[in-house]
Amino acid sequence: MTLICQRKDIYLHLEKIKRQQIMEMSQESQTQGNTQGQQQPQPQQPVNQGEDNTVAVIAYITLIGFIIALIMHNNNKTKLGAFHLREMLGLIIFSVGLWIVSLIPFIGFLLYVIGGIGLFVMWILGLINAVNKEMKPLPLIGNIFQKWFATTF
Repeated sequence: MTLICQRKDIYLHLEKIKRQQIMEMSQESQTQGNTQGQQQPQPQQPVNQGEDNTVAVIAYITLIGFIIALIMHNNNKTKLGAFHLREMLGLIIFSVGLWIVSLIPFIGFLLYVIGGIGLFVMWILGLINAVNKEMKPLPLIGNIFQKWFATTF
């Protein structure tokens, strides 16, 4: 007797599930029928996940690389390329300033060595940011360069 009651409970449960599925299907078909007359919103164009970083990376490869990057940037302007060109222009000017300071006897040499190490670290950080397609300003001096050369590229 208990076996018959259990089968009946299972049967009733399965019938309940079938009815729920039928109701869900009918609701879906009604919502599709209502939206067929209306225009579906167009999916948005995918956002540019990252710009080409060729110009940004080449800008950090010596003065000749900077000049090549300038020429390439004139053909295909990108925000990433312009950002790193400004950073590298600042580093180039900083290195020229260090060279001028090095002409001062003794103190100039010490400042040149300390500044040269700092310049090398900044150059490495800028190159890493360019390879990673990041527009993070260099520590201490990056924001200054971006302000000075904001309209340059």
